[in-house]
Amino acid sequence: MVLSRRMDVEHLGRIAIIEPDPVAAEVVVHQAAKLRRTQLCKDAASARRLLEQKVRLTALIIEYALPDEDGMRLLFAFRRAYPRLPILMLTAVTEPKVINRCQLLRAEFVAKPARRPDRHNGEHVEVLHPGSASQVWCVES
Repeated sequence: MVLSRRMDVEHLGRIAIIEPDPVAAEVVVHQAAKLRRTQLCKDAASARRLLEQKVRLTALIIEYALPDEDGMRLLFAFRRAYPRLPILMLTAVTEPKVINRCQLLRAEFVAKPARRPDRHNGEHVEVLHPGSASQVWCVES
């Protein structure tokens, strides 16, 4: 029996990436494509179409600051539709309420580099979710 090294992985689903910034989107898509097929959405409207079409997903990477909708609302909609889907909030918004909501919705939070006004100037930011040991450090460069 000969096994092909090239498999049809469509049944595994794809990684949905919701990122309005073209530079960040290019980097994330490039890295995610090494794992699975990707689907890039540049706004919440196109991401909601994925929900309507019930596309099979392996994971979701989402930006909080979307041009047409709050990314947290969209995260909640995906969590309802895909209760066990791994979700990563990849954003420059590091407000404790955003981090806490991500944790409540069982999504991982990763802060990406931000413009100077978005930073907390090196201060230590405590995450207030009960039972969580998560903390975020914002370092001024």
